[in-house]
Amino acid sequence: MTAPILRATDANGEIYDDPSEDALFMFMEDLESPGAALLVERVEVGRQGEAVRVTLQKDAAYRFEGPETHEGSLRAVHEALTRWAFDLPEWQEPLTRPSGDDDASV
Repeated sequence: MTAPILRATDANGEIYDDPSEDALFMFMEDLESPGAALLVERVEVGRQGEAVRVTLQKDAAYRFEGPETHEGSLRAVHEALTRWAFDLPEWQEPLTRPSGDDDASV
């Protein structure tokens, strides 16, 4: 069995190793009250300490806090989180698109 490279801690404090793209989306959907947060951390050797926190805001937007901080829709923040988690290039691009362009896929 290989060591995990990612670890997600959901709003209830449950810990999941190597969450899938779908699992990250479900964890974000489960953020029910403002301030509730999802933490995704890199745990692979040499990358410990790299992390992103997604928090539900009072206005139903999602706040992405990591290498950069942005707010956006569920879809935009999920896409950026997925890109960041899986080391895809230009991970922040979904958060810098004009509003209404959330339909682009990963």
